[in-house]
Amino acid sequence: ENLNKNRLIISKEKVVNVTVDGGRGPAGTPAPVSLNKLYKTLLTQSGGNAPVPTILENSFGGPGSVGIQRTNTGTYQFSNNDFIVGKTLVTITIGGFNQRYHVVSNHTQNGIIVITTYNSSNALADGILVNASLIIEKYP
Repeated sequence: ENLNKNRLIISKEKVVNVTVDGGRGPAGTPAPVSLNKLYKTLLTQSGGNAPVPTILENSFGGPGSVGIQRTNTGTYQFSNNDFIVGKTLVTITIGGFNQRYHVVSNHTQNGIIVITTYNSSNALADGILVNASLIIEKYP
């Protein structure tokens, strides 16, 4: 299968035809390397157990490369050595609740992200990460 594609680059100065090798870059040049990493998962939880992930994408490593544990009521630790403070973005959502529950992420120590869940009385509570989604992105 021939992956070479011709692309037209237009600039103010001139029009240039460039052959792109398999979508990697101009012919003969290596593909740009992304140093970003992504962990995308759906979470579910029952009672006082740690959240259980359904991993959609994980470039931090293979299965189990992101550790998940319940450390206290409503407190969960996600760990990987590549979670670097100031270079990691955390997005989490919860669904399926009509009450005013909320979730907080805290990342003040390299390698560890702490997620805390609160019930409608503003007390730490388990069982809230049902139909939840979590995205952790690390940038160079």
